[in-house]
Amino acid sequence: MTSSTPSSKISTTTSAPDQLLGFRRAHSGPAGTVFTMQHASPKPPFGTYALSTRVERLRRWSEGMPRQWMSSGIRRVLMASQREPYDVEVFGGQKCRLYPSDNWAERRVITGSQFFDLDERQSLANHISQGSGDYVFVDAGANVGHYTLWVRSVAQKFGRNLRALAVEPDPVNKARLGTNLAANQASEVTHCDKALSDKPGEVWFESANLGDRGRAKVAESGDLCVQAFPLLDAIRDAGLTRVDAMKMDIEGQEIRVLRAFFEDAPREIWPEVLLIEIKHSDDGLDQILNKAGYVASFANNTNGVYRLNKSTASGGTKE
Repeated sequence: MTSSTPSSKISTTTSAPDQLLGFRRAHSGPAGTVFTMQHASPKPPFGTYALSTRVERLRRWSEGMPRQWMSSGIRRVLMASQREPYDVEVFGGQKCRLYPSDNWAERRVITGSQFFDLDERQSLANHISQGSGDYVFVDAGANVGHYTLWVRSVAQKFGRNLRALAVEPDPVNKARLGTNLAANQASEVTHCDKALSDKPGEVWFESANLGDRGRAKVAESGDLCVQAFPLLDAIRDAGLTRVDAMKMDIEGQEIRVLRAFFEDAPREIWPEVLLIEIKHSDDGLDQILNKAGYVASFANNTNGVYRLNKSTASGGTKE
C-alpha cells in the first residue's frame, strides 16, 4: 500500500508515559529517530498477572503438543479462566506480558509457541548457530517483541551476544514491547518508535479499531500522524555498522522501504538473511530482492526467507 504525507501537521504525541512503557528514554539519533535502550522495571512488576498454578501447568503442557488445534483449545480454556493480561515465560525463559484477545501475534505464543513461524525461525536459528561473536538483528515491525525475544533466546543458547534494533511505531504495541523488554532487562535491544518509509517526514498511521493490533500500519489516511524515517537512518542511528539478519513485517510498505534502503545503504550493511512478509507484496518485491542479490531459501503464502549472495549483490553506491 502506498502511503501519503499528511497535508497538515497534527499532534504526534502518541507515546504512552514511560511508566507504562517500562523503559527510560535514551537519546535521539542524528536523523532524529528516537531510541530507548535502558529498560526500567515494568509497572506493575512482572508476575503481577501470573496464571494460576493449574492453568500455567496446562499452558506449559501445550508447548509439547503435536497438533495446533490442541494448543488452541488450551488457549481458550486459559482465556476463559482469567482476565488478561497474562505474565508468562516463552521461548525458554523470555518474559512476556500478553494481551491475546486483540493481537494475533500474542495469541500465537501464549500456547503452542512451537507452531509459531516454525520454518522461518528454523532458518534464523541455523544462521545464528553458524557464527560466533555478536549477532546483529533488526526487527522492522517488531509488534510486541516476540521475534526479537526469540532471537535473544537462541543467541543465548549458542553463546552469542545479541545487538538488536526493534522498530515499532504503534502506540499500543510499543507500550507492550517496552514492557516485555523491561521484564527481561534486555539492554541489548534498542527501540525506535518511528515508522519506516523511503524518506524522512510525516505519514498517516492507522492504529484504532483494527481487531488485530498486528494490522497497525502506515496508510493513505489514519487516526494518527507519526514521524517516519528511512531504514538506513534507523540502523545507523542505533549505532549498527552491519546486520546479520532482519525480519520485516510492515504491512505492505516493504517495497517502498527496501527500494530506498538498497539504493542508499552501503553493501556491508545489507542483512545476510532477510525474513520478510510477502503476502501484501506483488512481483515488485521479488524484482528488488533479486536485483540486490538475494536468493529465496524458503517461502510460503505469508513469509519468505532470503539469503544474500554477496558475489552478485548490486546497488548501494551511496555512502
